[in-house]
Amino acid sequence: MTLALVFDAIVAALLAATIGFAVVLNRRLSVLRMAREEMASLAERFAQATAAAESGLGEMRKIADQDGEVLERRIAQAQGVRDDLAFLLESAAGTADRLERARAAARKASAKAVSAPPIEATPEMEVEPTEVSPARRALLDALQTMR
Repeated sequence: MTLALVFDAIVAALLAATIGFAVVLNRRLSVLRMAREEMASLAERFAQATAAAESGLGEMRKIADQDGEVLERRIAQAQGVRDDLAFLLESAAGTADRLERARAAARKASAKAVSAPPIEATPEMEVEPTEVSPARRALLDALQTMR
């Protein structure tokens, strides 16, 4: 009888340990179930945020494309205006040179036509043909800054 009692005690002890392990396992499983529910809600919110971000990116791309087209048109217009201004500056520089030469020729002709003694030219009045007039220099400087 004593042997049967010892086996019963061992089985009772093992059953008690199994019941304790089952209680601990049940608690851990309930914590895992709660964490799984939280993860599922987190994954759902993440999917919603991703969808919202994707739609926002699509809208941003559309707006960027529209703004890019507007910017390209404005750049093309600005380049046309720049080319027109460069042409006008070059024409104005040539006109300024012709006017300067005509003024110098008119001064020489009027000095010769007058029977009075010629007026002595001051350094401000004389223009050397190799010297660039201030008007032409200003126009050339403006042209160079545009390029």
